[in-house]
Amino acid sequence: MLLINRLKDAQKAENLSDAKFAKKIGVHRTTWIRIKTKQVGISTRVLQNIITVFPGFKKEVDIFLSCNATVSSKEGGIIK
Repeated sequence: MLLINRLKDAQKAENLSDAKFAKKIGVHRTTWIRIKTKQVGISTRVLQNIITVFPGFKKEVDIFLSCNATVSSKEGGIIK
C-alpha cells in the first residue's frame, strides 16, 4: 500500500520510534504497529490526522480511500 509505505518512510526519515511516530499521528503504539503490518485497517480519524500532520500525503490518502472497501460506521469508521 502506497500510503502505509509513505508513512513508514516518513517514520524512518524522521528517525522516530514506533511510540513517537504513533503519538505524532494520534494513535497508540500498538495500533501503529498493527496498521503498518496490515493487521488492521485505518480509521477515518487516523486518516484525518495523517493529512493534518503530513499535508503532502493527501493524494495518497485519497488513493487509499478510492482503492479500499467502504467505511463501516459499525466499526467506528475503519477502512479495511
